[in-house]
Amino acid sequence: MMLFQQSPIHTFMSGTVIDLVSAPIEPGEYQMEINVTMGGVEIFLPRSVQFTLEGSSIAGGRNVHEGPGIWETMKQKLRYIVHLPEQPPDFALAPYNPERTVRIHFVTHIMMGGVDIYRL
Repeated sequence: MMLFQQSPIHTFMSGTVIDLVSAPIEPGEYQMEINVTMGGVEIFLPRSVQFTLEGSSIAGGRNVHEGPGIWETMKQKLRYIVHLPEQPPDFALAPYNPERTVRIHFVTHIMMGGVDIYRL
């Protein structure tokens, strides 16, 4: 997947939304490095994705949100950019399948900002 092959994601004095719900992710292990300075990053994940979160934070933090209401949150965040259907794709709601494991290791470096992970 190209997103995971790119250099780190940098957010400086702004916000970034990363939608990993709308497109299927091939099984495998991935790493995503995220650097935030005076801004925020919101990451939306399918239900089945397993993840770890590590890194540093100075005057900021990381939060994880889970549950069925996340799709509505995502629609509101992206409503000016893209029109999302009323319901998330079936693959995004699929339960964890040990034969098709997707693991993402997030490495965050936060200074006066935050990273929020939303999992359906």
